[in-house]
Amino acid sequence: MAFFNKHKKPIIIVLLVLTLTVTATMNAVLLPAITAEAGGLPCFDMRMLGYGEQEVAAFLSALSARGRDLYLHAQLPLDFVYPVLYTLLFCALLTALRDKATKLLALPLLLAVFDYGENVCLVRLLSAGVTAVPVSLASTFTVVKSLLMVAVFALILVLFCLRLAGKRKKKRAE
Repeated sequence: MAFFNKHKKPIIIVLLVLTLTVTATMNAVLLPAITAEAGGLPCFDMRMLGYGEQEVAAFLSALSARGRDLYLHAQLPLDFVYPVLYTLLFCALLTALRDKATKLLALPLLLAVFDYGENVCLVRLLSAGVTAVPVSLASTFTVVKSLLMVAVFALILVLFCLRLAGKRKKKRAE
């Protein structure tokens, strides 16, 4: 922990740059390309409110061979790296914003677990079709992952605002 405290700003900056690079690659390049290869239907990862068997079947039947290849061999490999990056970044931010953040670190870790669950389900769905995994399980992973991502962002924003307010209050007191 002493190493982190001494080097927290550079660590956070490196993690932020890496996370944003992967995010931009997925959201600006890969996901739009896959969506185009599926006739405009959004990828499973982008369906924050979930999906059912009919939606999965429609997406899989509309998805071209190139789109399936992009999803399986470009998007999902990056999406298996992504949770490691954002979890490290979120944990670093929470630790920097709150001295005793140990209990709060469970939230980004839980987020990563649901993201990995979603990714495993998507690999199975894309490889073997609708019967490969219960669609409701894949959809649940997607919805919970989305909710946890919003919760982590909100928590970081609240802690950041509290930190700023505390600094302003301290300046006024001086």
